[in-house]
Amino acid sequence: MSGRHASTSRTGSQAAPPVADVGTRRLPPAFVPNRERTAYLTSLAGAVARVRGFVTAFSVRDGKPVVNVIVLDAAGRNRAAVTVGCEYVRRRGAGDARGGAWWFVDVRDGRRVAPATEVAAAAELIRAGLPGEAA
Repeated sequence: MSGRHASTSRTGSQAAPPVADVGTRRLPPAFVPNRERTAYLTSLAGAVARVRGFVTAFSVRDGKPVVNVIVLDAAGRNRAAVTVGCEYVRRRGAGDARGGAWWFVDVRDGRRVAPATEVAAAAELIRAGLPGEAA
């Protein structure tokens, strides 16, 4: 493998730190500085939306893209929703300032849902936390 993620460990959850958000303060609020964040959220949206009764919609919160996961009833009305973001979490300890991983997070409380490299598991956890499929 070549490119930015060539140094990914055998576990697959290590990635190089994201590119610094240079000049974000002077850019419009919808500026999206990290391709990785958007790519992971797009994969998550696709995995969740494959299930009947679940739809997804992208929006921006605090200048970062997020995915709204929405459960619809049989009439197409909103029954429940959760907003999911994707954050880069640096490893602590061991003197390693270079490593870390992307995580899906619940935007309401900042709780980590699952590593962003585990899209299917994250989608299942998100669906399990919402009140079921449409009838």
